[in-house]
Amino acid sequence: MVAGYETRVEQIVKRLTIAQDPLILDRLAKEFLSERPAELLAEMIAYLAPRMSNERMRLVYQGVIRLAMSGDELPQRVREDVYNVLAARDEAHWVRFLLPLQAVRAGGRSTEMPDTQLDEMPLGMRKWKARLQDRSMLLRLGKQDDPAVMAILLDNPKLLELDVVTWAARRPARPEVLLVIASHRKWGVRRAVQEAIVRNPYTPVHVATAFLPLFDLQLLRKVATEASVHELLRETATRVMEARRP
Repeated sequence: MVAGYETRVEQIVKRLTIAQDPLILDRLAKEFLSERPAELLAEMIAYLAPRMSNERMRLVYQGVIRLAMSGDELPQRVREDVYNVLAARDEAHWVRFLLPLQAVRAGGRSTEMPDTQLDEMPLGMRKWKARLQDRSMLLRLGKQDDPAVMAILLDNPKLLELDVVTWAARRPARPEVLLVIASHRKWGVRRAVQEAIVRNPYTPVHVATAFLPLFDLQLLRKVATEASVHELLRETATRVMEARRP
């Protein structure tokens, strides 16, 4: 760790790890992402990412990447500076998620049978139906590949993890929908959902790489040899495995 930042990093870690409420954790993570200079942000991420065996560290890391992936908390210049700090130390594998990179496959036309009723329904009506408790309708809406509708669906208490995993694994899929799933506070932290997101070639590469530090060695090996995913994703999985070796 760069001299001079140890105390501040320790202060941030302590504040984040004692937060019990996810909303408070998000607020504190936003504060952390507003920290400057870029060297401090780099040190903080490099401190968190290798410590995923600690459950509280996992929660904090997931809060940080959720905001970094989906929000405007970090200007592009700062993202590049943080990335460059760690890349210069050959630790870029911890911060691939900061620089947007497209999926290995572009979203295409769905192979699902058209749902004429929903296709012709106004967006506002579909959003309203996404709040109801009719599971049959929820599953139909999930096939629509609409990020605005998906964001509402994911908050519906009638959803099961299997539903979300199925949507996260769909091929083809819209990257915007996969990002909504990946950054969801409840479902984005589920291992099965994360695995489906990472192994989906339609997922933007920077989104997929964000989850790799959370994976165990068995799953990292699977990603590192997965022919359908982006080469950079396979490379990052390999680097994360190497970083864990004594």
